[in-house]
This record gives sequence, C-alpha cells and structure tokens, in this order.
Amino acid sequence: MRWIFTLILPTAVAVGIGFGLYLLDTVGFYLVLLMPMLAGIIVGFFVCLPTARRGAPGFPLVVIALLTSLVMMGAYWYFQYDHYLTTIIEAVQEQNSSVSREKALELIDQIQMETYNATGFVAFVMDYAEVGFNIGRVGSSDSSNLQIQGTLAYIFWGGELLIAVVSAVVAVLRRGSNKTLLRMRRPEPDPNAPTPVIS
Repeated sequence: MRWIFTLILPTAVAVGIGFGLYLLDTVGFYLVLLMPMLAGIIVGFFVCLPTARRGAPGFPLVVIALLTSLVMMGAYWYFQYDHYLTTIIEAVQEQNSSVSREKALELIDQIQMETYNATGFVAFVMDYAEVGFNIGRVGSSDSSNLQIQGTLAYIFWGGELLIAVVSAVVAVLRRGSNKTLLRMRRPEPDPNAPTPVIS
C-alpha cells in the first residue's frame, strides 16, 4: 500500500506541476531551464515524501522519480498541444460558424498531413519547431531576444526534459540531506537501550 501511494502522490503532483508550467508559459513568465529544474526537484521531493518516516530503498524511488518527471513534462506538452488545437479550431469556427469541432479537426489533420506528412502531436511539435519561439530577459525588446527554431528547438526541448529528469533523480539521491525529510523520519531504535520492566 505504501508503494502504491508513493507512486500515486508524485504522479498527481507531476500532472499539477505540468499544468502550472503550461500556465506560466502562456502568461510569458517561464524562466528558461530554471523552471524544469525546480519542477523536477519538487517532483523528487514528493517521491520521497510517502516513505520519509520509515525510509525506503533508493533504486525504486529513483525509478519512480524518473517516471513521474516524464509524466510532468508529458503533461506540460499535452496542455500545450490542447491549447494549440483549441486556438486553431476557434479560428476556423470564426471564419465559418457552421463548422463543427470534428470537422475542424479533420481539416487540421488534412493540412498537417499535406505540410508535415504527419498528424496529431507529432505534427504539432514539427509546426512549433518550424515557427520557433523567442528567449530573452523579462521586459527586453523582441529585437534583443534569441530566436529558437528548427533543430535548435528540438535540442532545447530535449535539454529541458533532461534537466527535469536529472533534477528529480538527484533530489531522490540526496534525500538524506533534505532537512524537511529528515525531521519526518522516525528515530532508529537503540539496540543498547534497556528494556522497560512492567511490574
């Protein structure tokens, strides 16, 4: 039961953090590379939390940290993809209000297949990489921002994924130095302590 909770809790947290990263990205307050690192550390903390009082073997926790950090980034990309579809569907329906969501999705698939020879999430990622995105300091002008697109975009996203996974795993491996988790741990019984005598 404890291991089930150890899996369920960080998975739920990972989905929530993925949604939080998506929201921060949509409002333009997404700190490049720092956000996935912090998110990975938080996921790693919640992986250790259910077993903090009694302790647990390191390897299963590392595996769970690896999986849940992937879930977190997967959730982030799922919400990005859903926003992408919703935006296009709304644009199509503004042009022709009689077009249903299903018809709009069929039209999107048709255009994606003609353009990228792929549909769905894969086509979305290819489209995103082709259009690209800007990286810059908060409040800086667009002209001073770094344009990321094409192959560089794939490298950037791969780097973010790697940072998130490594941060979660490192947080688990360093759980012995986490003061919050240490305060929750039950003290080990002293084998030399005298046995109380009940009279």
